[in-house]
Amino acid sequence: MRTDVRLRYAEIQFAAVRTLRGYDRNARTHSDTQISQIGAAIERFGFTQPLLVDEHDVVIAGHGRLAAAMRIGMDEVPVIRVTGLSEAKRAALVLADNRIALNAGWDETMLAKELQSLQESIDAGELEFELGDLGFGEQELRDYAEILAPPPEAEEARDIQVTD
Repeated sequence: MRTDVRLRYAEIQFAAVRTLRGYDRNARTHSDTQISQIGAAIERFGFTQPLLVDEHDVVIAGHGRLAAAMRIGMDEVPVIRVTGLSEAKRAALVLADNRIALNAGWDETMLAKELQSLQESIDAGELEFELGDLGFGEQELRDYAEILAPPPEAEEARDIQVTD
């Protein structure tokens, strides 16, 4: 495949939030908690992933980011315009964008190390948030911390005397 074809939609533009609307048949849902987490991430790290929109300002990918942007009062957001899609191709892209991301996994040891490193940065005052702000639940964080915990020390063998 030629590079110019693969990058034809790579230009980032800005669109007014008030002009964007969600895809009516979007099957992906976003809880109120997740939208708050997305909004907090945008405020903390910036808007790092543009929305995909068509030529009519209908969101193809990024419904949660749009809801978060609206919640935190943004007037405009970065977008990549994907134009000329048939209804069927748009529907396929909406589903593929959401589903393919779910097919990823975690290297749990590496994740545990990253979380530990971030916790050390938080403890040192280098970061001004908690690990839970990254979207992990309390139990998940405990489970990942256990991955790196040293194994319990073995008990010393004891002599047992058997008597009649």
